[in-house]
Amino acid sequence: MKAKVKEIKYYANVIPISGAKNSALPIICASILCDEEVILNNIPDIEDTKLLIDIMNSIGYQIKLINNTLIIPPIKNINNYIRNKKVSKLRGSYYFIGALMGKMGKLKILHPGGCNLGNRPINYHLDAFRNMNATIKESKKYLKIEGNLIATTHELEFPSVGATINILLASVHIQGSTIISNAAMEPEVTDVCNFLVSMGAKIEGIGTRCLHIQGVKHFKKTNYTIISDRIEAGTFLILGAMHKGITITNIDYTTLTSLINVLKNCGCEISCNHRSITLKRNKPLIPFSIRIGTYPDFPTDLGPQISVLGTQIEGISYLEETIYTKRFSHIVSLKKMGADFYLNDTTLHIHGYTPLHQAELDCYDLRCSAALLLATTLCKNYSVINHIEILFRGYENIEQKLASLGIDFQLMK
Repeated sequence: MKAKVKEIKYYANVIPISGAKNSALPIICASILCDEEVILNNIPDIEDTKLLIDIMNSIGYQIKLINNTLIIPPIKNINNYIRNKKVSKLRGSYYFIGALMGKMGKLKILHPGGCNLGNRPINYHLDAFRNMNATIKESKKYLKIEGNLIATTHELEFPSVGATINILLASVHIQGSTIISNAAMEPEVTDVCNFLVSMGAKIEGIGTRCLHIQGVKHFKKTNYTIISDRIEAGTFLILGAMHKGITITNIDYTTLTSLINVLKNCGCEISCNHRSITLKRNKPLIPFSIRIGTYPDFPTDLGPQISVLGTQIEGISYLEETIYTKRFSHIVSLKKMGADFYLNDTTLHIHGYTPLHQAELDCYDLRCSAALLLATTLCKNYSVINHIEILFRGYENIEQKLASLGIDFQLMK
């Protein structure tokens, strides 16, 4: 699928932010642990959630996403052999490991897929399950894990979001006390913890580097609303900084502190209310220097987008990536548009100001597609973005939201 995009004609509406993709995926999987009905609100209607729901239905559930709500009834017979090939398209499908091990103590699953961001092994996950007394067998296609899990202490070498959540899902039913040291602190991890607590889980230290989990036997019915997507919110804030400004709603500004600080230091005026952020740009911006890291540092999922802003700032901006080796796949396309980038090991040097011109572009992963979309809004003539379907994996109602900002976005076959 392709899209034609060109510059913003006007700024008219505020943009409501949708539910968080990186919360929705693990929380939907975590619903497997519940012994009663689960109702989930603010679930984004995006390709990744549709894939996950399809996988859920393939193991015995019958659920549909209606008006951003999922109703998930408990089922007696869960198929713990996940052979649905859509697993290979979705990195977040590895949350089935924690959920099914926590529920049943065994599973077999295709290797999870997702965006190609370089070396992304799940060794932290597998080491944690071995630490809980699980036996793991791997083939080229499948993972098979089983065992009577035990409560123990996990000292993560790296504060992996996925590993932290998988340990949580696997341990909340285990009798005894589980400790996760050097746990990830991302808002999405906190959201998963809060969801589990809403069902009756006992978790202490939520939002810190050390989580204490006391196992419980029964999880009760819950009606839970997930947080809004800070990455979608950040993408639109960066878009506003590139142009005349923007207002976004339905977002907790405290989840975006690192980005807000960068944009303020660049010269943007930002005001934050309880559930909204307004950004104004009234003067030329100054360069930034960012080191990407784990929360609360600058998020890797906003690195490609902020690099586009750097092309519009006079001087040299710096962006150091410390998490994914292939996060900068977007720079090849941006160079075709006239961007002046120099990549030195893990640090991107962005030379601005450079006007960007129309080009035919290729996107390779979700955040690359978002960066290219932002770049094309600076061009007077249409640019073509190939494989734009990747964008729909993480951005809900993106066509309508872009149209409300006056962005000419046309899908092509």
